[in-house]
Amino acid sequence: RHTYLVPNAVNYGSYETALQDPELPSELAAIPEPRVGYIGLIGDKLDLEMLLKLARANPQWSLVFLGTVRLSERQELWQALVDLPNVHHLDAVPVLRVPYYVKGFQAGLMPNLQNLFAENCNPLKLYDYLAAGIPVASIDMPHARPFASHIHLAPTPGDFEQAVRGALADRDPLRWRERRQIAAQETWEARAKRLSEIIVDRLATKNSLPRQPRARTRSSARAF
Repeated sequence: RHTYLVPNAVNYGSYETALQDPELPSELAAIPEPRVGYIGLIGDKLDLEMLLKLARANPQWSLVFLGTVRLSERQELWQALVDLPNVHHLDAVPVLRVPYYVKGFQAGLMPNLQNLFAENCNPLKLYDYLAAGIPVASIDMPHARPFASHIHLAPTPGDFEQAVRGALADRDPLRWRERRQIAAQETWEARAKRLSEIIVDRLATKNSLPRQPRARTRSSARAF
């Protein structure tokens, strides 16, 4: 009963710094807009079939993947995806450089397979996208639902393209500020404060309980 969930968060300060710099990384700037981007591990949790259909149906969009590829299956699907002219894979970059890429996306993607993993994951990238102020298209998953008024949820893979369209149309500067304001409350500093509050509260509760007498046990071991 003394179990607490403290979710993921974002280094908000790194996005503040990146957004003050008008320049984009040259390899990203060379990719045509609109850039629909994904950051993170490119692995078996992604719905590659859904992404392949999305890229083929929308050649006017640039799909950008920033991260390491680690696939144990469906490598052929990934290869078919990156072979498309509007799909771009950029290698992983140092974590403090990630905001400089994310700010150059017109929409952020959370294209997970709808499975047990998605039911229980709390994606770091969600907080990154919000910190950059960019609109988000996500497959429906429990940890995304609290942000439903700020992102575009797809109930099924068949709805994902419409979610991306909604995200790309979500260009109001007021919405940009609202997303950043949400992210400003979801920082690692806030998480550390919450952890400290839990620890202090539990220690106070423990110290206020009456002490139980310790049972005496015989032991033949000598104390040194």
